[in-house]
Amino acid sequence: MNKKDGNMYEFVTHTSNPIKGVCPHDCSYCYMKPIYNRFKLDQTLRLDQEELNCNYGRNKYIFMGSSTDMFAKEVPTDWIIQVYDHCWQYNYNHYLFQSKNPSRFLDPNLIGHQLMQRKDIICFATTIETNREYPFVSKAESMHARMFAMQRLREMGFPVMVTMEPIMDFDYDDVIAMMECIQPFQVNIGCNTSKTVNLLEPTKEKILRLVHTLQQHTIVKLKSNSERILGDLSTI
Repeated sequence: MNKKDGNMYEFVTHTSNPIKGVCPHDCSYCYMKPIYNRFKLDQTLRLDQEELNCNYGRNKYIFMGSSTDMFAKEVPTDWIIQVYDHCWQYNYNHYLFQSKNPSRFLDPNLIGHQLMQRKDIICFATTIETNREYPFVSKAESMHARMFAMQRLREMGFPVMVTMEPIMDFDYDDVIAMMECIQPFQVNIGCNTSKTVNLLEPTKEKILRLVHTLQQHTIVKLKSNSERILGDLSTI
């Protein structure tokens, strides 16, 4: 477990990665891939028992799986259950679970875990970069599948959050409809930070229109990396 650093969510205090290795979703813009290559880290997908021996203490807000999507279909369910078991031992904390495969959250073996009875300490999040499907960008679940999974979780009473990072060019009406379906308590917007991958990005005017509409219904957080397109965020 580590204290948060970098361009993290403002409410998160710590991160923990009990499931390690290269994420199977293979997103083109992933910030972790160059780190694995540069430092020649072990890319094997695995459960780190040492991390599961960590004392999480209390009164923390822990982002679980910040460097590898622990809900990718290639991750054994038993590994996730062991992570849930460990979180349950420290249920005086709050936990953020984020995935581009949020349908996995609803797996009966996972949603039935005792940890899921504590909706007051759990937040589920997903990344929806756009309403469009760009298969060359990621091997993750489709955007609309993510939407329906998050809608179901919200209907079950869980707090749900959406991150549009890196935001990609989108169709305004469709994105608004998706957000109306999910009804997230917060939407985070950020831009691509990869120096080697170019993405199709929306214009400043298009993002601002989206932001102003979303602000009528939910909290919108503009991450600092969005200044590249939007300029001075203090004026928005």
